Amino acid sequence: GTGTISYQWKRGGADIAGGTGASYTPVAADAGYGVSVTVGREGYSGAISSAALTVQNQAGITLVYPTVPDDPAGSALSSFTIYKTGSPNSHELSVQGDFDSYYWEVDGAHKPADAGSEGKTLTLAAADYSAGEHYVSLEVSLQGTPYSKTITFTVGN
Repeated sequence: GTGTISYQWKRGGADIAGGTGASYTPVAADAGYGVSVTVGREGYSGAISSAALTVQNQAGITLVYPTVPDDPAGSALSSFTIYKTGSPNSHELSVQGDFDSYYWEVDGAHKPADAGSEGKTLTLAAADYSAGEHYVSLEVSLQGTPYSKTITFTVGN
């Protein structure tokens, strides 16, 4: 056909509102869904198909502690507490997603990741820190672009 070309981008098989251009830039809402496009042209009656591409949200970092009370899904943390004489006396943080590099810091000092974790996991033990508030930072790199996340933790007696 010689008519106008039309595009409809889809997320998980459903039309994306406003997704009618020749190109589409994924957004956070696309993470974990298949994104595909249907292309049409006036006067063309043949079959057109497109493969779905699953979008991974790797531009953000999620630090996870999987056994937070009342949060069985292991959602992202912004802070937590560990205790010198109580429980829990340690926390394991891990990264969701795969990155090219991982660099952990606690209170501004480099902290090696746990052995065998490929850099994705860090365990913090209360015995290693003074009582009070501390922070842990993670910087990762994906295809040369750095991303970082910092959260606080408190050490109690």
